[in-house]
Amino acid sequence: MANCLCGSGLPIEECHKENDLNKIRKLLRYSFFLSNKDNERVSSFFPLRNAGFLNASYNGVLRFQLAQTPAGIIIYPLFLKKGDRCIRPLTIDGLAIAKDEKDELISVTCMLTPIHHGTIIFHTKDVKRDNFIEGSFYVNCEIKTGGNPFESVFAMEMNGERIALYHHTSEENEKLILSSGYFKGSKWSIQGTNELSEYHNIYFTSIPKIVCGNLLM
Repeated sequence: MANCLCGSGLPIEECHKENDLNKIRKLLRYSFFLSNKDNERVSSFFPLRNAGFLNASYNGVLRFQLAQTPAGIIIYPLFLKKGDRCIRPLTIDGLAIAKDEKDELISVTCMLTPIHHGTIIFHTKDVKRDNFIEGSFYVNCEIKTGGNPFESVFAMEMNGERIALYHHTSEENEKLILSSGYFKGSKWSIQGTNELSEYHNIYFTSIPKIVCGNLLM
């Protein structure tokens, strides 16, 4: 039995009982809890992270850069790869370094997806310079979290070192793109509120199919 696409690590029948990517995305936009006042169901845009998820540990590859901040140099994760799936951590919530005479053990605590918190652990002696992304490094690491974020709808497909991204448009514009071999940039900002005058953007997403505009929010 396949595991639920929410990334809980639980079988579908024991979790959301749904295997449609878009329906799972919509369900995960809300957490439901009981109001103390009237026991009515109240919705929130903030899921209960790792709630009910089984503790898990995975081996993967971390690509990262060193970023200069007012607090000093921090490790900025670009993405985590496991097999043919990857995730891009959303926040960096803590950094710990344990040293001995020969090595350093680095522990980075972060929000892996909107509903998965975790810790990335690696040894500095294993770090290698990344020739694929300028100014970055990669290292084999251990990922401790709850559930399985790599099975979730938040994970992206990978082919070697390439991430699968999608550009959503109309059927008419699809024909123009395929016939010309070019994308026409959008004059609107990513928020869709300002018209850009100096440059235009092309927008991609890791979501393979859009059934409603809210999925892009």
